[in-house]
Amino acid sequence: MRGYSRGRFRDRMFGGAQAEYRSPMWHRLGAVLFSGAGVVAPTAGALADARLLPTYGAGLRVAIDPTQRTAVRVDYGRGRSGNSGLYVGFNQAF
Repeated sequence: MRGYSRGRFRDRMFGGAQAEYRSPMWHRLGAVLFSGAGVVAPTAGALADARLLPTYGAGLRVAIDPTQRTAVRVDYGRGRSGNSGLYVGFNQAF
């Protein structure tokens, strides 16, 4: 989940959901808003009692090959308790 450093919250079970809204801006440049939430716990039964970890943020997309949906992405996400991160990658997050 964007907004938390990789490995920051780990356990045996994970449950989460994310959503993105993508919008074209100019030529091959696009913008994205995203949010999500997740929980981690040692067992599936403990997921319901685990602390919810929300995340939200925004980013930019530069299309390299629009026909194959290949893009460079730069996202900035924030999470609970001041957690944040800058993410650079190829292709879409999902």
